[in-house]
Amino acid sequence: MLKSKKTAAFIIILASIFCTTSCKKNEEILSKNYFALDTIITISIYSYSNDADAEAIMDKCFDLCKHYEQIFSKTVKDSDIHKLNHNEKFEHNEFTDKIINDSLDISEATEGAFDITISPLVDLWNISGGNTSVPSKDKINDCLKKVNYKNIISDSDSFSLKKNTQVDLGGIAKGFIADKLKNYMVSEGVTSAIINLGGNVLTIGDNNGDDFTIGIKKPFSKKENEYSAKIKIKDKSVVTSGSYERYFKKDGKIYHHILNPKTGYPVENNLNSVTIISENSEYGDAYSTACFVLGLDKGMKFIEQQNDTEAIFITKDNKFHLTSGLKFDNGKNVIVKKINKNN
Repeated sequence: MLKSKKTAAFIIILASIFCTTSCKKNEEILSKNYFALDTIITISIYSYSNDADAEAIMDKCFDLCKHYEQIFSKTVKDSDIHKLNHNEKFEHNEFTDKIINDSLDISEATEGAFDITISPLVDLWNISGGNTSVPSKDKINDCLKKVNYKNIISDSDSFSLKKNTQVDLGGIAKGFIADKLKNYMVSEGVTSAIINLGGNVLTIGDNNGDDFTIGIKKPFSKKENEYSAKIKIKDKSVVTSGSYERYFKKDGKIYHHILNPKTGYPVENNLNSVTIISENSEYGDAYSTACFVLGLDKGMKFIEQQNDTEAIFITKDNKFHLTSGLKFDNGKNVIVKKINKNN
């Protein structure tokens, strides 16, 4: 399974549950849930062209999720990533090539804050799997020796890893897959939809002329539907990384699932969460983790240098820090002023 480093329950979709006259063939939203990629996947179609088969499109989306899981999961024996991690040869293909090369580019750009070779540390801590004990410093240091994105070697035929290095695509694969689903759905005539891969949200078009509204849950709130803010978007991705959905406490200290590839321990800074709003969900997925690791100042600076990307940082005092393309309206809604910094 692909174990996501994202807070799966973090983003709550608040779009209305009925379409009006812009919807084709059906007044109600067509929506299906499916379990894949180690999470709940929800595809909701609001409108589509007259000749599109929405039910078949949703079924195909779930098939595509299973297909990509068979390629990217490190626990599926015949997957590309399993073969890579076990020094078995596999043929280059456009999907694995792209996601690994994109990961390496992001690692380089973030100076290793994002690193898909973090797998040994993820397995050691196993916070997503319910572990509640702190590993010994010796074990952490032993894992750190295996974590370095520069240990991934690409040649003309395949990728290979230096000794004991392991790859985990949990911090980028859902975004990659969401982009692929969107491309497919648009090609089949879908004009308005929400793709939700366990909290990684990608929208197609708008909500009958209005923005889609995506809620960000208040960090550490005990209330199920208490939001820190609501984001107004159309045709964009929203991905959040936060410290409070998967963690355990030991001697009064919180140990969460977002690990620092350089220290081997859960990230320690003044952030509760980072939300990335972008055109591209693959990069938004990876950037949310990277910016949490980088921290507020470096993370803000990094996002300001990226085109088609904005971010919301929520610090432990529950204050909001928005990049320059975002602003609050008169309420608690975050709206996009501009997302293309070259314009």
